[in-house]
Amino acid sequence: MVAVAQVVPAAQAAAPSTLACAPTSSLGGFDFGSIFSGIGSALGGLFRAEGGPVAGGQPYIVGERGPEWFVPNRSGTVLPNGMAPGGPVINQSITIDARGADAGVEARLSAIVEGADTIMDPRTGATGWSDNPALCLAWYLTSPFGWRAAWADIDLPALMAAANICDEIMGRRDGTAERRYTVNGAVTLGEGKIAITRKLVAAMAGALVVSGGRFYIHAGAPALPAATLTSDDLRGDVTIVGSRPRRDLFNGVRAVYVEPAAAWQPTDAPPLLASNYVTEDGGEAIYRDMEFPLTTSAATVQRLMKIELERNRRQREVAMQANLSALRLRPWDGVTVALERLTPFPARVTGWALAPDGGVNLQLAEEDPAVWAWNPATDERATGQNPSVVLPNPGVIAAPAAIVVETPLGTSFTAIAVSWTAVGSAYLAGYEIEFRPASIAIWQGYAGGFGATAVAITTAEPTAFRVRAQARSGAVSGWREALVPAAVSAPTATGIAGGVRLSGGFPADGVRLQVFEASSASLAAATKLAAEPTALPWDRTGLTTGQTRWYWLRSVSAEGNVSAFAGPVTATAL
Repeated sequence: MVAVAQVVPAAQAAAPSTLACAPTSSLGGFDFGSIFSGIGSALGGLFRAEGGPVAGGQPYIVGERGPEWFVPNRSGTVLPNGMAPGGPVINQSITIDARGADAGVEARLSAIVEGADTIMDPRTGATGWSDNPALCLAWYLTSPFGWRAAWADIDLPALMAAANICDEIMGRRDGTAERRYTVNGAVTLGEGKIAITRKLVAAMAGALVVSGGRFYIHAGAPALPAATLTSDDLRGDVTIVGSRPRRDLFNGVRAVYVEPAAAWQPTDAPPLLASNYVTEDGGEAIYRDMEFPLTTSAATVQRLMKIELERNRRQREVAMQANLSALRLRPWDGVTVALERLTPFPARVTGWALAPDGGVNLQLAEEDPAVWAWNPATDERATGQNPSVVLPNPGVIAAPAAIVVETPLGTSFTAIAVSWTAVGSAYLAGYEIEFRPASIAIWQGYAGGFGATAVAITTAEPTAFRVRAQARSGAVSGWREALVPAAVSAPTATGIAGGVRLSGGFPADGVRLQVFEASSASLAAATKLAAEPTALPWDRTGLTTGQTRWYWLRSVSAEGNVSAFAGPVTATAL
């Protein structure tokens, strides 16, 4: 935390007041020594133009455009111009009143900012020190050397929500914890307001939205869907882009941040390279180089790098001509896109504009909660490491490992139970189940987003089943199927001594047979034999000479599904 010291014009030394400028830890760009070259030596003990110790409550003369009184509220040291903070540490923050200075003064003014101590927090109403990026951005928007906005121009609910996100506690690999986002580092007023604003926004992976003449400050975090967009919200065309151009894709991130332990010098963060994305891109490592000049934590910068990479790999974009129902949305809101013939997926509003014909034109970008997921044990790397990592990819989800049909045991049934292996994915949203009775050529939908791993489907005939996993991103796996096996071909029955021999073509996709036997040609009267042959011919024994029997054969697949009956065939035991 930096202490506050005041710089006031010498004429006002009797009644000090704080000026509304940025508190800083050190200043550079002014020649303090040349300003006071004409002042008498009798006051030499009061001057600190060349630096030196200062005592709390004792006035000293400094200045950048004439003598000014400097009254620190604690003891410390004034550094001469040009000395970097890597030497003596300044524990005072200084505000500068540069009114009346020459036109180039802003370009020559720089500071190492360790938060600021004139930050107003609307959550508490207090003003004090903070390195919360959302609060610092609001401070910059309202500052006289920033955007000079009024507090009434800032949406306070959005600001407070963003500040809360920045203050969330995140674990680190070493077992410690830190806040999700902080802002510390070097700023130069000569960069311009837009560049400084972008730095502050980048430090919290967020956005600054200007809508209706108001500023909406957002910090990066998973979005709760504000609406579900369906065909009822359309007034015109929808354009869906399924993938980015190759020139816009990358599968790795290299970044520079500020390391306090290295005298606040720009330092390379451990590079991030996702080998699974490299594979998707044909084996070519494609890096994006980034800078986070207001981030001073190696763990935080790695989270920011991962967020940037995951955002890039969510490739679906939607341009939607919506009706006036979209007036309830604004940029940065989360939505669920659930249009016809499209698997629902989460997205964020990236563009919003009123249309001349009375609707709203929306731009949406795919984004799911996994973009913000962070596991320090696997995602964080030590400084100096450069491993190739495999990031969890919510855009790819595995199919259930197995599907099992509860094999019917009677000659007729009214439903068949199906179950499948659960998919072990943190991004699983549910399962989609379809079935296809033998008398129908098209798959029929049973359920989507189904949370259980078993279901009983009403059917009275041989039926194929299939199931696939659905991710929260809208991605789906391949199908895991339990198809209807082929029936026994050309079955025959031949009488043998003490029994009947059953023959025919054993189906290639069957693993065993069910044999139903009756003393007449009535399938309803038939009963299933306990034995289930795995090959043909097969001998039914235990009959007496002259006994006649009718047989029906039904094949069973590896998944337990059954075919249609083959038969009847009949023979008399010898």
